[in-house]
Amino acid sequence: MPTYLIANELIKDANNGKPHAQYLLGQDLLGKGDNSGLDYLLIASTQGHHKSISFLEALDKVKPELVNYKSVLSSQCKYISVTKKFSDAKKKELRKIGNTGDITTQFCMWIYYVNNLGIKKPEAYTWLKQAAGNNHPEALLGLGLLYYFGYIVPEEKSKATRLFSKSKELGSDLSFSLKNYFK
Repeated sequence: MPTYLIANELIKDANNGKPHAQYLLGQDLLGKGDNSGLDYLLIASTQGHHKSISFLEALDKVKPELVNYKSVLSSQCKYISVTKKFSDAKKKELRKIGNTGDITTQFCMWIYYVNNLGIKKPEAYTWLKQAAGNNHPEALLGLGLLYYFGYIVPEEKSKATRLFSKSKELGSDLSFSLKNYFK
């Protein structure tokens, strides 16, 4: 496949809210001296993309709230540092746990999608909505980001703001800081 087609697909995926594509595009743009790459990395980071947060840390461009968020994600989603896609057996196991009502697992299914571990977007979105409906603070944050940027769902800034506020009320440090991140 020609390079320009791959680049166009990457840009399209990044602009459609795919965190791993945002990470790759952000790195590419920064490598070419284009600071707009930081925006892509920040958006991917706030969605819970572990490599994006680490990349920003290495550049010394990360806010303390994101470092804390990385710790929260690592403690809740124990498979986040896995480097290969989940097996069908692992996905089945996680689904079984999520179906018992475990809201952390429900949220982590979204995070595993965000980190390109083999969970498909439609399934991950369903888990995210379920966890948010069960008042998981980071799931509310994640759903709010989707509404803020219009990823998967129609853009609704007012709904995003309500979700961010509820996430903050339930203890999410990152929700508190988002108004300063995106203007």
